[in-house]
Order: sequence, then structure tokens, then C-alpha cells
Amino acid sequence: MARVVITGGAGAIGSNLVRALLRESAVEVVIVDDLSSGHEQNIPRDDRVLFLRGSILDQSVLDRAFNRPVERVFHLAANFANLSSIHEPEKDLLVNGMGTLKLLDLARRHLQFPEVAGDGRGRGVWSYRGSHEPGIHRGGDTISSESSRGSGGDGAPG
Repeated sequence: MARVVITGGAGAIGSNLVRALLRESAVEVVIVDDLSSGHEQNIPRDDRVLFLRGSILDQSVLDRAFNRPVERVFHLAANFANLSSIHEPEKDLLVNGMGTLKLLDLARRHLQFPEVAGDGRGRGVWSYRGSHEPGIHRGGDTISSESSRGSGGDGAPG
């Protein structure tokens, strides 16, 4: 049975993704969520679901999520409220920036052929294939780390 990790799986979008995956395929779903904006009652009660309550910044939680081979990772965990970045900018940066970096690194190390796409339309913003070097691939939407690269939006490196 394929193993899928979903961060932010107790939120509205994450929990609907969990339900769809359970309905459409034979998967084991591992949910990592600190319940800062999600709710435990959103998590489907199913023997194929493992809920790990904790932050994506907590390496011990991530180690448990990736303790067996993983086929896919859906990274939906984030601080998303605009006031959060104003009132707690360090926490916001750690969760959104460092948390994403940790997940990208785990995906690179644990997925057989990892490819991470950021815009949901099949155009990747970062990918890593086998022994090839990682590279930035620009799509219509970008991730926060790309905004600091200075691209004029033409797809060329900044």
C-alpha cells in the first residue's frame, strides 16, 4: 500500500484531500498537523490514517512521518493569516520558510523520483530527479524563495 504524507491535513483543504485519496486509491495517509488552524474532527476515522500531532518544524514528528517509504508528499501546512506575519513574523517565517525547506529536503531524500510542483497546474517550481542536480523551474506562480531571486517574470533566472 502506498504511503502519502500530508502536512496540514486537519485543515479544510487537507482533510478533503485525505478523503479523496482514501476514496480513490489504496493508500496509507500520514497527517502531520499542529492543529493551529486545523481541527482534529476534520480527520477521517479510517484505519489507513495515521495522525501525528506536531509542527513541521519538529524533526522527531517528521522522522515518524518518513520512517517508511513514501510515495507522495502534499505540503499544505502554513501560517496563512495576514496578521500572523505582522504579530509573529519570526514564527511565520520559520513555519512557512524553514518548514517548507525541511519538507523539500525530506522529499528529496525519501521519495524515489521526487518532483515538487508549486502552482497546482503541473508546472513545477522546483524539482529533483534521481542523480541530477536540483534546479529551479519557473511556472506561472512562484514560491516565496523565488521572489528574492529577482526575476522579471519572464522565466529567466534573476
